[in-house]
Amino acid sequence: MSPYPMKFNYQMPGRKMIQAVVFTIIIALYVFYTAINNQKGLRLSNFLTFSPSEATTVFWVLFIILAMASIASVIKLITNLQNPMIVELHEFHANLPKKSLLGGQLNIPYQSIKNILVRNLTKDQKIIIVKSDLGESRLNSSYFKDQKELEDFLSMFSSKTHI
Repeated sequence: MSPYPMKFNYQMPGRKMIQAVVFTIIIALYVFYTAINNQKGLRLSNFLTFSPSEATTVFWVLFIILAMASIASVIKLITNLQNPMIVELHEFHANLPKKSLLGGQLNIPYQSIKNILVRNLTKDQKIIIVKSDLGESRLNSSYFKDQKELEDFLSMFSSKTHI
C-alpha cells in the first residue's frame, strides 16, 4: 500500500480567528464613534496638526480602512471555517495553501519548487515560505496540530523537494 497522499491538518485555531475579527471590528467601531463625535483638532507627535474638521476627515478615512480590514477578516474567518485546510504531500506534487485572502490550494509539482524558506517569527512560531513557478505558499507553524506534525511535514517535504 502506498503511503501517499500524506495528509497534515492545517488550520488557524478558531479561537484566534474569532479574537482577531472581534478586535478589528472593535477598533473600527471606536474610530467610527470618534469620527462622529469629534470636536477637537488632532496633533500627531508635534509633527502634524489638524483642525477639528481635518481631524474628522482623518478619522473617517481611518474608519473606512479599518472597516475594509474588518470585512476582509470576516471573509477570511468564514472561508477558513467552511473549508478546513489539509496540507497533502503526494508522490510527485504537494497541495499547499495559496497565498491569498480567499485561500484555496495550490497543486505544486516538486520539480517546480524554486525555494523553501523557514523564518522564525517568534520563539514558538515559524513561517514556511514555498516559492514555485505556480505561485507562493506560506505555512504558519501554529496552524499545524502540534510541533511533531510540523516537524514530520518539514522532514517529508524537504526529502521530496531536495532543496
